[in-house]
Amino acid sequence: MTAAALCTVGALAAAPALTATADAAPTAATSSADTASPSVAQLTSAARRLPAYSVAASAAESILAAGGATPATPSGATPAAGPTDVLSGLAAVNAILKTLKVQPFLNPSVSFNCAVPTADNPLGIVPGVSGAVAGPWTLGTSLPTVGGFDPNIVKSGDTAFAFVPSGITSDTVGSGMQVAWFNVNTLQGGFAQMGKLSSVVLQTWLAALPTDLPPILRVPAVAALTRIAQSLDTMPGMRLAPVKTGHGTVLAAVYGTVDNGGRSCFFFPMVGIVNA
Repeated sequence: MTAAALCTVGALAAAPALTATADAAPTAATSSADTASPSVAQLTSAARRLPAYSVAASAAESILAAGGATPATPSGATPAAGPTDVLSGLAAVNAILKTLKVQPFLNPSVSFNCAVPTADNPLGIVPGVSGAVAGPWTLGTSLPTVGGFDPNIVKSGDTAFAFVPSGITSDTVGSGMQVAWFNVNTLQGGFAQMGKLSSVVLQTWLAALPTDLPPILRVPAVAALTRIAQSLDTMPGMRLAPVKTGHGTVLAAVYGTVDNGGRSCFFFPMVGIVNA
């Protein structure tokens, strides 16, 4: 049993839950408002250089189509929820992305008939936001890097995509959201399923524990990491997907469904660009 291993477990056991302030800011993602970002025409041209049957081509096509999509209001619908309710919900979830050091995408999203309709929200609208951050990224936690333990959720050359809705009360499934991504520099792309934020983070951390850690030290380390990971789910419905995008300009669209106590909530695509 090494001194480094003992230091690792001791530090993990004493590590606090996520706070709104981080010791070191990770590499910031660049939004698609950046003037250096490629145009849709350039992206379409790059996508056409790929074989029609490739996964990357399909992902690029999905993203470009999502960029022009606008949510449609159901026919005969009553007036939407008050702007104050939706805006306050968006402000809350954007604050969570900021705490996690994730750069929000260009557009938020909404899901109709996702919440129980009320007089103030007759359509049961639930808003949501998505964003991305290039690695290395540690969620802003202060976990140690000694003893061979690496707390990074994504490393250099990788990208983490996050989704946070406001108004989900019963996150019963934990799946259904996905990200389509396309690296315009490498012409690589694909689709990645998103999982519950706490589950994805915990799996990544457990995989990073030293393989030679004896059970007497591994058990308390796992318990400490589990406690910290579970504290990250500050809003039901939060999703995360670490993706090996490679370095370059990555165009992405996050969309899909979240189950809210038996209600299937479809969120329209949220599109953004990150420099990985």
